[in-house]
Amino acid sequence: MNQNDAARPELGDPVAMTQSMVRAPSVNPILDPTGTGEQKVANLVAGWLSEWGYNPELVEVAPGRWNVIATRAGSDPSAPRLLLNGHLDTVGVEGMNDPFSGAIESDRLLGRGSADMKSGNACVLAVAHALKDADLRGSLTVALTADEEHASVGMAHLVERGGLEADFAVVCEPTSLAVMPAHKGFQWFDITVQGRAAHGSRPEVGIDAIAAMGTVLRSLDQE
Repeated sequence: MNQNDAARPELGDPVAMTQSMVRAPSVNPILDPTGTGEQKVANLVAGWLSEWGYNPELVEVAPGRWNVIATRAGSDPSAPRLLLNGHLDTVGVEGMNDPFSGAIESDRLLGRGSADMKSGNACVLAVAHALKDADLRGSLTVALTADEEHASVGMAHLVERGGLEADFAVVCEPTSLAVMPAHKGFQWFDITVQGRAAHGSRPEVGIDAIAAMGTVLRSLDQE
């Protein structure tokens, strides 16, 4: 056992919390059929938050997939509200010899999710611990969500159910410690291109839908 193993996660130590979360597997079952989802790590996190005086809510957003939400109200309803966000799931562990070790070698903490993003979640939780007895003017919400690695059903559920508002948000994804002021998104489109079948001897009377789709794709690339 190294010295970091002796630290106590319930006292808000971010390294110890990262180790504990890495040792609680949360592989996304959509990406890896052997994955068990977020329940184990969600229960772990909710236990810490409860011990610190928060009232965490465990929300099952899909079978076996869990969000953890905890809010501390501020003393001034007009003061800015802060949201701290991270995701609880990880990608798969194929080819890893000891994916949930949480061991520290030199200056590296090993195990699936140690970078993406259980260390980020530990930073969020360290803030929650540091502010557990503080007199906050604005509200603080910790939102650790499910399924970011596939379809973000956890965040979608959080948004769609309503009732959560914030003036500022910090997402502790790994960025090599660079502050990123924006976040990539994605959109899905169903595009249908109509063609007209024709005999190979008379291409002039046909319309090639594949070639027409190429024009569409080139236009998207120009954007």
